[in-house]
Amino acid sequence: MNFGKQEAALVLKDVHKSFGKKHILQGVDLEVKKGESLVIIGGSGTGKSVTLKCILGLLTPEKGSILVNGEESVNASSSEHERINAKIGMLFQGAALFDSLTVLDNVSFALVQGKKMKKKEAYKIALEKLRAVGLGEDVASLYPDDLSGGMKKRVGLARAIAATPDIIFFDEPTTGLDPIMSDVINELIVSTVKNLGATALTITHDIASVRKIADRVAMLYQGKIIWTGTVKEMDKTDNPYVRQFITGSASGPIRMEVKG
Repeated sequence: MNFGKQEAALVLKDVHKSFGKKHILQGVDLEVKKGESLVIIGGSGTGKSVTLKCILGLLTPEKGSILVNGEESVNASSSEHERINAKIGMLFQGAALFDSLTVLDNVSFALVQGKKMKKKEAYKIALEKLRAVGLGEDVASLYPDDLSGGMKKRVGLARAIAATPDIIFFDEPTTGLDPIMSDVINELIVSTVKNLGATALTITHDIASVRKIADRVAMLYQGKIIWTGTVKEMDKTDNPYVRQFITGSASGPIRMEVKG
């Protein structure tokens, strides 16, 4: 896909975030075009989740700018964040479903609580979204504890798209799933994002997922984006950090701390 002339949905400029003396983000620069599916790769602890939390306003950077659909989110008020985030859907790493709510109430939660929609109307939309991720009405009355890992991910995806967001975040969407179910979830992500015409930002270390869902890839290392390109460019790059990461080699410039 050619995103060269498209307007940006997300723009991060020189974003810094530290926790005490630990500097996690050290000048992140990133742009995600509208309608693009961009995947951030990188090892554990490199700041992928911190980047998402900064965009959502759950964390405040010490320095830098984050534009969401052209609006500055850094240091925005809680009401401004609420308005900005109303256009964002999120599939959390563990699905993060509400244990005390049924599947139907989980999927319709943002519609009822956020958009103040009548339950009858919200339930109708929720059932449509469940069907979109391959789940029938028989699942609607179940509780999260009744679901398998793959079903939880599907319900989480249905909830993420229920309010028809402009932007969807996927936090390690295939973690804990077997290879076949991982591929099913990846296919669902591709189809739902395409059907919505949404912008997607995914963080993952699963290279199979990257190859399936990414229009473009960005690698985060030591608090900065050190490389960006398409999947084809990723597979052909001679960047030693990217090469080591995608091949999973212990040898290379990335040194993992091993504690005894």
